[in-house]
Amino acid sequence: MNDPRRIGRLRSTQAAAVAVMLAVLVVGCSGDQDSEEEPVASSSAPASASADPVDPQPAPEPYESGGPAGGPAFEPTSTGAPLVDRGQAPATRQATVPPATFAEDAIWSDGLEATTRGFTRGTITATGVGAVSGAPYVTIEVELQNLSETGIALDSVVPTLLISGVPAAPTYDVPEVADLSGVLEPGARVTGTYGFQIDPDVDEGTFYLDVDADHAVASFSGSFG
Repeated sequence: MNDPRRIGRLRSTQAAAVAVMLAVLVVGCSGDQDSEEEPVASSSAPASASADPVDPQPAPEPYESGGPAGGPAFEPTSTGAPLVDRGQAPATRQATVPPATFAEDAIWSDGLEATTRGFTRGTITATGVGAVSGAPYVTIEVELQNLSETGIALDSVVPTLLISGVPAAPTYDVPEVADLSGVLEPGARVTGTYGFQIDPDVDEGTFYLDVDADHAVASFSGSFG
């Protein structure tokens, strides 16, 4: 026979277990609902617009008068004559030269002489790869005479034209442009022509001629008249 007291204890135990299971289910559902409905706060601040970088050495824009056409050839890091790094210290340049005007000769201490013999104004008409068709330019003709006792190599001559302190972009899209080259023997003369893009209303500047690592940089200044 079944014991009524045993049956009662069994039913009571089963009822308690069911109650515990229901409580767990209710708590779980409540936790899931809270996690779904509770908004998540963002810790990141809104991004702000970044400022444009400041050019430490601003140069004239192409549309500004008084500067090179098409922008500068490079940003100068110092004033005066730009020195070409040929792997030798500037102190090794033994031949010195005083500054000159376009109407004068630059004469080095070893006898080398340079003369700017003429200027030509025009507009680039070349249409090949890299050509800046329509850009205004000026050409500067340079004559060198070697009155020293040794030959002078001209394969690393570097010309620079500064307009209001800004280097003008060189151009080779003009037929008469020709670099100085070869070896200038004692007593010989040679002529080279260099072109630069500049605005038509610019009529003066400073022209630097860096011949080699043995000669100081020559400078010519004044009007392109």
